[in-house]
Amino acid sequence: MMENTIIRKAEQTDLDSVYDLVCELEDTKLDKEAFTQIYKRQISNSNFHLIVAQKNELVTGFLSLQIKEHLHHAGKIAEIVELIIHEPSRGLKIGDLLFQAAKKITRQSNCLQLELCTNVRRIRAHLFYERQGMKKSHYSFTMPL
Repeated sequence: MMENTIIRKAEQTDLDSVYDLVCELEDTKLDKEAFTQIYKRQISNSNFHLIVAQKNELVTGFLSLQIKEHLHHAGKIAEIVELIIHEPSRGLKIGDLLFQAAKKITRQSNCLQLELCTNVRRIRAHLFYERQGMKKSHYSFTMPL
């Protein structure tokens, strides 16, 4: 299932694949020009870790991890901002590999914890995160502007 799956740092050449995956995650077509500018900034920013899963030359998964200092923790926190596995590749444990890579970066960066925010409608994702050992401990509030 996971054989031939490579977990690696995302590169500029992965832009189109990552764009397609994030659009799949959000179930919409995002502004490609704006996405490209953000991707370029994040890929060269040491506070962001963009990781892809590649199987047989095809990018099948993507994870972005942001490391920030929080006053209320008096330390660094790692946040998974996006995690998506291409629909046909779900159930192959690729998400497990990406999550383990995020945990490794979190530890190496001396972060106090790993956290994420997920949409309430993503029930399968919630179960996945709980299987990874995460606990529901916060509420997230949003306001479109």
